[in-house]
Amino acid sequence: ADAATKAAEICATVNALPQGEQFDLKFVATVTDTPIAGVAGTGGLTGAATITVTIKGTNDQPQLTLTPGSSVKIDEHGHANIIMTEDTNKPVTGEVTVNDPDMGDTQTFGVLQSTSSVGDLLAGDSAPTAAGSVSNDYGKLSIDSKGNYTFTLDNGSKAVQSLGEGQTHTETFYVVVKDSQGAFDIKTVDVTITGKNDPTVFNTKWLAPDHAAIEEGVLPATKGATYAAQYGNAQSPVPATGFIGATDVDTNDQTALENNSTASA
Repeated sequence: ADAATKAAEICATVNALPQGEQFDLKFVATVTDTPIAGVAGTGGLTGAATITVTIKGTNDQPQLTLTPGSSVKIDEHGHANIIMTEDTNKPVTGEVTVNDPDMGDTQTFGVLQSTSSVGDLLAGDSAPTAAGSVSNDYGKLSIDSKGNYTFTLDNGSKAVQSLGEGQTHTETFYVVVKDSQGAFDIKTVDVTITGKNDPTVFNTKWLAPDHAAIEEGVLPATKGATYAAQYGNAQSPVPATGFIGATDVDTNDQTALENNSTASA
């Protein structure tokens, strides 16, 4: 092999040394004396010596890479974005690869949520505390021993169902890989959820004596004697009144209902 190839092989071997291991790199140096002009018997003598360089390994940081998929997009910084729609029942799984130069080193994986940025987390002296899964009002992100992470949308959650048609919400999670010596790497996983329109529901539970639909000119049977007397003295015909209750789990639609409500018809 040429010198450049040999140097590259040596560098790779050195870089693969894990914490606590060492590598002896040996060189043989030779010297040959030069004959002195006009002096018989000089020159031609050769000497050799071995030079040993001991290189001690240090721990290298593992490099975490998130890979793209049909529902997982990777941005220019290597961070993932999972795209989901309200009422989607199928979980989305993403895959990772890890490059750890240290030969034979092992890695563990975890996920977390934090108010800190990925830059601040990476700047810490030690890996942030991570777990096998983390849940919130929108769903759960879990990760297995090989680094495959899965987000499951919580369609039973009020937070998810309150999203209106086309409305989006993004939750930020972090995937963490840590080696046996504590060195770590972190990547962001953003989950963007797009809402769907939910039906408006008439709420019959709101119908009560005070809210009963009353036909024009008919005395409500649920009212007492005092009301009956007032009713009898009222001008005829007594107008029809009523109450229609309706709810919508989509926050914007519910607000519109409340802003346009009426208690009589």
